[in-house]
Amino acid sequence: LGLNLRLAIGEKYARVFNRVLPQGQSRFPLMQLSLVRSRDLEYPSVQFTRADLQLTHLIRIKLAGEINYRINTGYVDASAPYPFLFNPKGNATAGNLGLNSFGSFETMRFNEFVAARYASAFVYYDLKSLLFKSKKFSPGIVLSSAALVGDLTQRNKHRLPDAVVPERPYLESGILFTNLLRSDFTTFGLGFFYRMGKYAFPDFEDNYTVKLNIGINLE
Repeated sequence: LGLNLRLAIGEKYARVFNRVLPQGQSRFPLMQLSLVRSRDLEYPSVQFTRADLQLTHLIRIKLAGEINYRINTGYVDASAPYPFLFNPKGNATAGNLGLNSFGSFETMRFNEFVAARYASAFVYYDLKSLLFKSKKFSPGIVLSSAALVGDLTQRNKHRLPDAVVPERPYLESGILFTNLLRSDFTTFGLGFFYRMGKYAFPDFEDNYTVKLNIGINLE
């Protein structure tokens, strides 16, 4: 049993081929809420509730680029089986090289963390081509920061793999250079991200990652 809600104050819509689609960004954050009431298939008597809330917003600053942020928070009963706990989206790959993915933790390993309650935030400050612009070369610069914190009260009930509960803030930051190369339909960029704080590794090479950025050429 589930319920999904979407609240978009001031959002405008357009009809395209018998479909109504959102048109542009609102001055207010977009809120999306998901509620699920389920049960453990192995132990049908064990029921649990899971809730997910997401806020996203794009703030345009005249002559200074734009800020895009996303805030996620979630709760699930501690009695829920492991597959229903929260595993933050980690995008790190072997070899310190991969593809950039907005809304994911660039330096976090796959399934590295797990929680029953959590909150995360992603903030991107896109300077566009404000620092340098010419007819043939107009790279963009995006400053990025992300954080995560969570807990798991009944961890002894779960057969956890090597996942860690992020009881202290997980932190990472980075810089992304976009539009370094472009074709008729595609742009290519490069980013550098670094892991900091309590969950940083002892060695420098384990904390950084280089990411290729691929975008759509709208010019």
